[in-house]
Amino acid sequence: MVAPGADSSRIAVDFDGIDSGRVNQTGDLILTAGGAEIRQHAPEVYQEIDGARRAVAAKYVMRRAHQVGFEIGAYDVARPLVIDPVLVYSTYLSGTGDDVANGIIADAAGNVYRPG
Repeated sequence: MVAPGADSSRIAVDFDGIDSGRVNQTGDLILTAGGAEIRQHAPEVYQEIDGARRAVAAKYVMRRAHQVGFEIGAYDVARPLVIDPVLVYSTYLSGTGDDVANGIIADAAGNVYRPG
């Protein structure tokens, strides 16, 4: 959340342990670490105005080898701005037999469980 009047160009995220980073054509952040790629989807940036969410154009920008910032389009600087980096995660099931998941549950702390 960027406070009204704050300078959103000062926001940066440092990634320790990555070998390289880049932004692809769709605006996703691609980080490489230990030969594996980690994809962070393009950020969703918006303002809540009169009860409606209004999208603001934004994209990741590489600032240094391990630092990422945001390039934010025009917005009302007198109102709060939300920068949501769209966290996506996954896991795997593994065992000696067939692995089947008929559902998944996430609790308030962000822990994920396979019922049954």
